[in-house]
Amino acid sequence: MSEQTDLQQSPPPEPKTTASSHQTSAKEADQNTSIYSVIALCSLGIVACFFLPWIRLLFADLSGYQLQQLPSDEAKLLWLIPLTGFISVVASITKQSVGTVAQFAGAMPFLALLYYGSKIGQGIFDILRPGGYLTLLLAVVLIIAPRFLKKAK
Repeated sequence: MSEQTDLQQSPPPEPKTTASSHQTSAKEADQNTSIYSVIALCSLGIVACFFLPWIRLLFADLSGYQLQQLPSDEAKLLWLIPLTGFISVVASITKQSVGTVAQFAGAMPFLALLYYGSKIGQGIFDILRPGGYLTLLLAVVLIIAPRFLKKAK
């Protein structure tokens, strides 16, 4: 009976952690921090690109900001691109839902390209300017980068 009470009173053994498991989790945290930084920078880049020339219309280069000022309700939807970019910056800073928000922010320029490309046709790439191409490049990074985030164990 004394053996039984000794077993009940003794604390359970603590799980042993090794230095390699701490190093692995530290590397994963460092990698995630780097990816959060990349996502934040690319998201800020998308917001900044909204003010760069996106397309050539007639004889003028127009930015996303100038395009949304056109007298059209559908042009107001262009505000979704910098808005989702800003939300992605906030998500990467707070580290909440970063993957989903960043991929959504990356998809917005492509959705706009598909929409306006269906209206204009294949000539859309002839009128794109550096700001438009840079926005698309940053959007690709935002779509791909969250896939490298390591899940917490």
